[in-house]
Amino acid sequence: EYVPARTSVALLPQQLNEISTSGQACRNFGVHAKLSFVKSLYDRKKAAFASNVGSLVEPLTAAQLKGGGARRCVGLFSH
Repeated sequence: EYVPARTSVALLPQQLNEISTSGQACRNFGVHAKLSFVKSLYDRKKAAFASNVGSLVEPLTAAQLKGGGARRCVGLFSH
């Protein structure tokens, strides 16, 4: 899903350091190869990633998300 969505700015798998985790929608993701020190910190439990975080135009409740009533980002849930 990543490459078709990101087109020309997508990084190829060989350009990434793979991170494996549990308890998230994506069990594997990658960080840029030039950030190997971040992967090392993560592997030693000295760093963390906050996934599925995006921008909002304004505060949004679950009810508003399901039924409307609030402005939403065009790219909501695109990450």
